Amino acid sequence: MDSFLKRVEPYWNTSDETVLKIIMLSLRGQAGIPDRLIAESLRNSRQNGWFPYISWLNGITLKEEAVQELTVSLKASENPHFFQPLIEKIDIGVLARYKDELYSFITNDVWDYYEKILSCNTKNELYPLYTEIIRKLDENYEPQFLISAKMAVDYMVKKNWMDGEEAVGELEEALQSPSTSFHTAMNAYALSYFPDDRYVYPLVKALTSEDILLRGMAAQTLCTYHSSAVIEELYPLCQMEEETLPLQVLIQIKTDEALQALRQLYSESKDLEYREAIVEGMCLHFSEDTLHEIEEFMEQGQFTGLIDLDEVTYVYYKVVDLDRIRLLLWKDHEEQESS
Repeated sequence: MDSFLKRVEPYWNTSDETVLKIIMLSLRGQAGIPDRLIAESLRNSRQNGWFPYISWLNGITLKEEAVQELTVSLKASENPHFFQPLIEKIDIGVLARYKDELYSFITNDVWDYYEKILSCNTKNELYPLYTEIIRKLDENYEPQFLISAKMAVDYMVKKNWMDGEEAVGELEEALQSPSTSFHTAMNAYALSYFPDDRYVYPLVKALTSEDILLRGMAAQTLCTYHSSAVIEELYPLCQMEEETLPLQVLIQIKTDEALQALRQLYSESKDLEYREAIVEGMCLHFSEDTLHEIEEFMEQGQFTGLIDLDEVTYVYYKVVDLDRIRLLLWKDHEEQESS
């Protein structure tokens, strides 16, 4: 478990919904979260009647304990659709053991492809099936086919039928073409299994593609890398301030170097909306090092309203435990606003 996850773990079972929501927001791109913590978060949300904020996380995989708790939460919930993103993140080997409990929450098309994928004994058997799914996506995008395509990639990686060199080679070739396909996006997705600095440049290049899905997959993968190479490649794009996606990736990289990059961007930027996003990102690192910038921005009193910085700074102060008086002032402010 990395140092950032250790820092926020004490708040995993919080009785304060605002704290849980912001903690989950800070972990949105985090990979490698233990299964027991995923199960704990689901249990906490169910027992308190809260939205399952753990569903916001892109880099998680649900295994035995988490899936057991997920099935309990699905039965207890009046809004089972809230859990759909989690169902899509269940480990491909575990899913089969919970077919009876999850059957009604997964479409017949997905179950059909899932069973076909698991029946393949070689890559030569699976690849035509994978190609068929990609063709259907290219012809007419439907979410169930995207789920099936991810399952096929997951299984190829699990069986060592795909490696990072193959995925990055196909990604680089596709980026040189005037158009991309769903296969390109799946290669960006596959690279999340192979964190290596050699793959950073093509993934960052994919962030500038006109293909929305490819950009999203590349961003999710880069969030899991947590390396200096990602920061070095991202920083020039962040300085351009043309769009926020590179900045959102940088915010999700929880390292000291990424935090220093955010501080530098804050000192350079003059755009209110961009600075506001940077301040949110600094808060989500929960570090005392950025206290000056955060308080400076808040004291200026100029906000776009696109981000609820009151909530974010409240949790920042709580996690960093800088000053209990600030928490009291925040609560007093919230009471005045609601009255």
